[in-house]
Amino acid sequence: MTLEDKDLVKDLGNQLRERFGKDSLNAKEFGKYLGKNPMYVAEKIRRREFPGYCDGHTFTIPIDSIALWIVRLSKTKDT
Repeated sequence: MTLEDKDLVKDLGNQLRERFGKDSLNAKEFGKYLGKNPMYVAEKIRRREFPGYCDGHTFTIPIDSIALWIVRLSKTKDT
């Protein structure tokens, strides 16, 4: 990860913290942010396609993980 990427992740993380007012989201909140169903988000977390983890029936997605995921996703190229 480059220094620019680190700065992007930090800035995006700060923006998300300001928007949501906390350091992590649940599946419902992350689904609303993405415009997706919470069950869709939960399944993607189980498959490790989305950031976050499952603790029983609760899904937790740290803000910094979301920011890192968004920056990495923006760097992917279609082949």
